[in-house]
This record gives sequence, C-alpha cells and structure tokens, in this order.
Amino acid sequence: GEVVDARGARAAPGYVDIHTHGGAGSDVMDADPEGLERICGFHLSNGTTSFLATTLTAPLDRIRAALAVVRSYRGGGARIAGVHLEGPFLSPSNAGAQEKRHLRVPDAEARAFIADNADILRRITIAPELPGASELIEECAARGIGVSAGHDSSVDDEILSAIDKGLSCVTHIYCCSSTISRRRGPRKHLGLTEVGMADPRLSVEVIADGRHVPDALFRLILRAKGRDAVCLVSDSIRVAGMPDGEYRLGDPGTEVRVLKTGDEASVPDLGVYAGSVMPLGSMVRRLVAGGAASLEDAVHMASAVPARLAGLSDRGRIAEGMLADINLLAEDGSVIRTFLGGQGI
Repeated sequence: GEVVDARGARAAPGYVDIHTHGGAGSDVMDADPEGLERICGFHLSNGTTSFLATTLTAPLDRIRAALAVVRSYRGGGARIAGVHLEGPFLSPSNAGAQEKRHLRVPDAEARAFIADNADILRRITIAPELPGASELIEECAARGIGVSAGHDSSVDDEILSAIDKGLSCVTHIYCCSSTISRRRGPRKHLGLTEVGMADPRLSVEVIADGRHVPDALFRLILRAKGRDAVCLVSDSIRVAGMPDGEYRLGDPGTEVRVLKTGDEASVPDLGVYAGSVMPLGSMVRRLVAGGAASLEDAVHMASAVPARLAGLSDRGRIAEGMLADINLLAEDGSVIRTFLGGQGI
C-alpha cells in the first residue's frame, strides 16, 4: 500500500455533513445522477467524506424523484449516507427560503411517504406545532429516523412534548428557529431557540460560516451546549464552489437573483442570505482562525457529533473497526489531503 509522509500534519476523521443541499452548480432536488456526482466531488474535495443529501420543500412526487436518484447512486466522491428531509412539514410563517406554496401538514399520505422511504431517510426536519407532528415524530423515532425541529412557530410545551416523543436536534439554530413569543396572551413562551440552548436532550445544528451565526454567537452556543451537542453543518446550496457572480435560483416563475461573493451568497433584492456556500472543511479552518473553537473541538463537531446524529456508528472517529475516512490537517485546520476508505484522494 501507499506510505504517506504525514510529518507536521494531524490526522482527523473525515467530516460528516448532515445538512447540505448541493454545490458545484447542482442541487439534490435536481434528481440528476451527474449533478449528484458533482455534489459528491465538491464535498470530498473539501474534507467531507460522508453527507446526508438534503431535500427542499416541494410536492411529494418531486421529492420522491430526488430520493430515487440518491437511492440508486453508485458514482464517485463523498459517500451519500442517506437523506435529510427538510420540508415540506414546516411552518408557513417561518419557512425562510423554502417554497411556502408546497408546505403541508404531516397527514396520512405524508406518513405513508415516510414509511415508503424509510430505507434511506436518516433524519427529518419538522415544525413540532403542526397538526399530526406528534404522530409523525413517534413513527420516525420508532423507525430509527432522527427527528430535528426547525422552520417552526412552536412554543415551549409543544417542543418539550416533541422531545418526549423522540425529537433530538434543532435544525440550524438561530436560523428560522422560533424564539420567545406571546403567542398565547401576555405570558412569554420560550421558542425552539431557547429550548434548544437550555435542554440537554437536544443537540443543535450550526451554520458556522460567520454570517448565519457570527463568532460571538457561536461561542455562546458552544458554552451553553458543549462540544458533544453542537453539530457543524454547511447547509450549502448549489452555488457553493462556483465562481463569484450573479446566479438565478429557484423554480421558473419564482426565481430569485443571487449574488455570490467569496464565502457569501445573498439575495440583493430581499436583503437576505440565499444560503450557505461554505463546506465543512472551510468552517473548521475559519472557526480555528477566529479563535471561536479549538482545532480539536471544531473537528469533533464536524465528525463525531454529526455521525452520531445520522446514526452512523462506523465513522466520525479514528479507531479500529471504523471506516478509514481520514483528513490530514495543517495546524490551522486546513485540509491537506483526504483518504476515503483508506484511498488517498
């Protein structure tokens, strides 16, 4: 086999991204095998060796088509470890960039859809306050599908009830996660953000690109939760890894103009971010450079924590019996070289 001179480098587990929509010009929802291979290549080239292909709110038939392509994928690049279903069971009042017209409650048809695709669903994001949410959370937990809450309008008692039924994570905390409100009169109720920060039973996803979550806020999250409950996610969109410039994203008729400049993608006409364009390898390096996390903690939050949340017991750590997915890192956290299954990339 190959002998690698890694003097001066540090060995780290390959990164695991449980929330990414795409990159290199492609999106999981394109339902295109060649596009999926571009996404896999983009992530692998940035130190991510496994990821959950993450869907967007759309009609169930369109999501089903995307899942079929993921299920049959045999191409190269990073390993697709399953699917994260983000939508369509989200709150219309906190949908963010999700298509509101395709949002729906988790009814019998939706539960049948989950059952039919349980073989590749690793995690689902749901708004806990929706009618039928409790039943769906219980069913997912019973099938071994991880449940996250996000894009919600829920309040404390709804969230606590969901935790009792199997809710385990907050989707990109501080980004479309509900906050303190007076939804039921003068008394303040905690939202998903506050319960997520306070309840030790919940882990939290964080888009640690310095824009969606500034470093000062990241330090607060890390102090409140501890490194074992913080999961770095890219939540990357199709323009990640693409040249700077202007792009048009979305379905025909509802397209928006997106401007990508460096590590940022914005919608100038709306004054909001279009999504993230930073892969996990860059997030780890950025957190270390800014002093927001140590290299050890940043790597842990990009590998062991997401592997646990995705139910992937064979990766996320360097140990006997684990997949030989390894990153060689420089002292600043940048990825020097990646090994997938022991093979150098």
